[in-house]
Amino acid sequence: MNGPLEAIVADPADDELLDDLARRYLAYQYRPGTRPEDLLLERLGPVLVRLRLAEARETRSLQESLAEHQDLLDLKAELAAITDSLREVRAQRDALLALVGVSDLRRTVLIHELVTEADLWRAQAYAEADKVAELRDEVHRLRAELQVLQRQNTSPT
Repeated sequence: MNGPLEAIVADPADDELLDDLARRYLAYQYRPGTRPEDLLLERLGPVLVRLRLAEARETRSLQESLAEHQDLLDLKAELAAITDSLREVRAQRDALLALVGVSDLRRTVLIHELVTEADLWRAQAYAEADKVAELRDEVHRLRAELQVLQRQNTSPT
């Protein structure tokens, strides 16, 4: 996107500006004259520009959602690695406690602390998994909307 179209994307909230820039885009792109084709372009130009703008917004939104989704997947993988490390540490701790002969009361307190920590990690993992599922649903919804917009953009109206 070059020229007036970049300005449209910069301030999409102002409809008057959008209409004005769409007209300027037509003048910039097609140089309307007196032919019927030019008059048709003058009428359809703002609609086409709006469709391109909507498509650009949806594409940008999809890209942002996909990036967030990837971040959550990365966090989930990191959490799985931490959980595995925690299991290994527990196994080593149990082996050391058996070797050192720590009192049963102290062993119970240590185990309780570790179980509480593991429960917190597990709760966080479930919350992250829920976020991933919500983002996946959002990505599917946005893709469907983008396809509808693309079909509208390519259909002869």
